Amino acid sequence: MLKRIFLFAWWCSVFSLIQAQNPAKMTIQSGGHTREYLLYTPENQKNNHPAGLIICLHGFNRTMEDFFNNYNIAGIADLLNMIVLAPQALPEQDQEVIKTAKNLKSLGYDIPLDAAWGCGLRVKASLIGITLMNETLNKQVDDAAFIDAMITATLSNYPDLPSNRFIFGTSMGGFMSYQYAMKYGNSLSGLISVCGSMGKAIDYAGNNTRLPICDFHSTTDEVVPYSGSFSSSGIDISISQSKTSVINYWVSNNLATTAPIEEDIHYYPSANGITVKKLTHTHPRWEVIHYRINGAGHSYYFKKEQGDCMDYNEEIYKFIASHTTGTATNLENPEKEPVRLYPNPATDIVYLSVQEGNVTIYDPNGMRVMTRTFQSGNLDISSLKKGMYIIHIESGQSRSTHKLIKL
Repeated sequence: MLKRIFLFAWWCSVFSLIQAQNPAKMTIQSGGHTREYLLYTPENQKNNHPAGLIICLHGFNRTMEDFFNNYNIAGIADLLNMIVLAPQALPEQDQEVIKTAKNLKSLGYDIPLDAAWGCGLRVKASLIGITLMNETLNKQVDDAAFIDAMITATLSNYPDLPSNRFIFGTSMGGFMSYQYAMKYGNSLSGLISVCGSMGKAIDYAGNNTRLPICDFHSTTDEVVPYSGSFSSSGIDISISQSKTSVINYWVSNNLATTAPIEEDIHYYPSANGITVKKLTHTHPRWEVIHYRINGAGHSYYFKKEQGDCMDYNEEIYKFIASHTTGTATNLENPEKEPVRLYPNPATDIVYLSVQEGNVTIYDPNGMRVMTRTFQSGNLDISSLKKGMYIIHIESGQSRSTHKLIKL
């Protein structure tokens, strides 16, 4: 009897330990495969009522643990009180592609295929004009449907979860983020890509997506070149559309301003020679932000503590916070009309989609810091200190509450 009690107590403790794992490993059936992903619940005093989802897509031949081991996505999620979903890509499934990659390796160019998203990334390799490879990776795998099924499964356990959903991809995960947006982007609140791009075989079919874009890419990226192609061991490689064409596509698609607001980034002192120009194509709802970096390699992740002029996680946090709705601290959340403000983040002037009205601005603790009447659709915020604020806008019958980042 004592032995049974002991075993029962031991099992309960093991079960509790499993339950306490965060992130927790999950599985789901999709497209004839058992797919894996990590689910992280925010360690936040309001974690019983998360504010939304961040879907994190790893790079080529990487793993779903990357965002937790390398990029501290848990810290961002805790601050934003958001759930993180980090799925795992499959190895290449097409035997002909695997065979072609092996032949290419014998010529000195290695393409390991342990984890590749079905994102429309076509690898074209040629030597003195002779095509050695022209293959789309995992072209038979519908990863967009898998990601959508993962989200649906999560929402079944969080039926009251607000509709704040962001997709965040690094490298090939950036490619996959853009492909997912083509098919399911109208359910998203924003897209973040770090050193990713759009594949030349991306599926545009039925695309009517418009959503905010936050794209980071280095002109000196040696793996996903800014131009979309490069040479290695004498072999000419083409893997993506140029970054200029990707940004132009989304600017046109989102009806954003063609001429961007340009800002040389010096948020922190830096002497490492890496420079960043932030280009913001404004729109009241669907802005396109591009951080054009020079001097950084493909795997370089900006962190203020290593002497960079900006911090990736801070910029990603600001982007997500500025496009998250319905989570104002210590404030009522009135029914919203489509009142918009831009740019966000902003330095001195915020432009509003209504011409006149009243605004009240609060700090994150709910303390009122400004009450002002505005006219001509703009608001001077130059007197505010740098940081995050809650701005409540009233114009006629319209009411809305937003998070505002002051730079």
